[in-house]
Amino acid sequence: MMRARSTLPVGATLSDEQWGFRHRAILLILAAHAAGLTVFALWMQVPWDHALFEGGVILLFVAGALWPFPRWVRSSIASAGLISSSAVLTHLSGGYIEAHFHFFVMLSVILLYEDWRTYGLAIGYVFVHHGIVGTLDPTSVYNHPAALAAPWLWAGIHATFVMGHAAANLWIWRVAERARMNQAQIVESAGEAILGIDGKGRITFANPAAAALTGMPADKLLSRPLADFAPVPVAIQRGSAEGALRRADGTSLPVEWTCAPLGGPATRDRVVTIRDASERKRAQEAERRRELEALKVRFLNQAAHELRTPITPIRLQIDLLRDGHADTLTERQRRALSILDRNVARLQRLAEDLLDVARLQSDEFSLRREPTDLGIVASMALESFEASAQSAGVTLRFRCEGPLPVHADPARLTQVLYNLLANALRATPPGGEVTVAATRRGTEAELSVADTGRGLSPEDASRLFQPFARLESSSGESGTGLGLYICRRIVERHGGTIACRSEGLGRGAVFAFALPLAAKEAPPQAPPRPPLTPLHANAPQA
Repeated sequence: MMRARSTLPVGATLSDEQWGFRHRAILLILAAHAAGLTVFALWMQVPWDHALFEGGVILLFVAGALWPFPRWVRSSIASAGLISSSAVLTHLSGGYIEAHFHFFVMLSVILLYEDWRTYGLAIGYVFVHHGIVGTLDPTSVYNHPAALAAPWLWAGIHATFVMGHAAANLWIWRVAERARMNQAQIVESAGEAILGIDGKGRITFANPAAAALTGMPADKLLSRPLADFAPVPVAIQRGSAEGALRRADGTSLPVEWTCAPLGGPATRDRVVTIRDASERKRAQEAERRRELEALKVRFLNQAAHELRTPITPIRLQIDLLRDGHADTLTERQRRALSILDRNVARLQRLAEDLLDVARLQSDEFSLRREPTDLGIVASMALESFEASAQSAGVTLRFRCEGPLPVHADPARLTQVLYNLLANALRATPPGGEVTVAATRRGTEAELSVADTGRGLSPEDASRLFQPFARLESSSGESGTGLGLYICRRIVERHGGTIACRSEGLGRGAVFAFALPLAAKEAPPQAPPRPPLTPLHANAPQA
């Protein structure tokens, strides 16, 4: 039983828009029958009042089908009107057998509703008309002696052909319904947004993907202009384009549009497929960033090598001049050589910094981690700066709170400390102090470098660790703008953090970085690390 039912059409599956279009067409056919039957009746020399009555009855069906009843009621009224038109035509023709063909045509027209209630009513009407009316008034249904003598027999013969015609109609109906349901299922399950657009640019259907993409329920999209969501001209008949989709919440989304005619090249209806291009755009942007980073790394490497190439012979010539003519050089010449020597050193430092930046950005910057005491690294770095601090008139101070074991690359930590100490000495005027403190902060070892120099504004502090961020020192000299950036990347590679604090211009600054303590030394349930505070807050100002 279930298998037999599966071969029959489901019925009542038309959308309101499809049903409305077909209903309007059927009402036009029915109205044409009202006029045509009146003319035919007059041509058959039927009294004019009778002719007008027959046409008026059909018009009543038109009026009833226009009333705002449920759609199955309106379709039933219209179907009854169409079958009544066949019955009136047969009656006016005097029962000519050729007039009976009109029933078959009307049954095919009624099939457009694809509703079992409507179609069953039409077939039942035919049986009643041919059997009961054929018995009560045979000449209004049949015009040959055999049918007049046995109206029910001929009603059965007609019913057999009607059933055959109905079976063919049901098969056509089922095929069309299944194709439409399959198509609808494909559209509904499609991952891409699909919209139907009529000739006026209004949305006629939308799948769930379109609802998700626009942020509006599918039923709310219907009848809305496509221009509400997209700047794509509605005159486009076919082709693809890229643009932005305006979503219901006011945001925009990069999308790809594909527009094609719906139903043939001559139609103004179109189907629009919309693909979310966000992921592709992100992938393209990521690829462009990777290409840019690769170009940057190649440029930095090339620039560093180009800088290093002339440095060695220049330094060799400086040494030859200084050593070979030490007794004959004037004071002015000695100063010139000293200035030249400092500038060559700056070029060499710039070349090394550029190479470090290139390695960091290409993930070729290697770390040789080993058990290291942060306090010992700081103490050794300070020894290297004692002479420089003394010549600059700056006092160096050091404070260390016990052993601070970390798992790190001591050479890279020394590089970070050298950068911080060199910056602090440049920023501190004669008579000032630079204080280095190695302390334990919960599960981290922290090393800070505080100076009593010119300090930093909040704007300067926020950009110090970016590439090529340069600040003038108190002596008027500035670095390459890469040192602190390299420090940040080295500390981050160790799993640590680096920060800068300053109480404002003229009040010094403190640079500090923190690294995780070695696991075996990390105290359990250590208190959270407090915010950094300048260690020189009570130091005398120069």
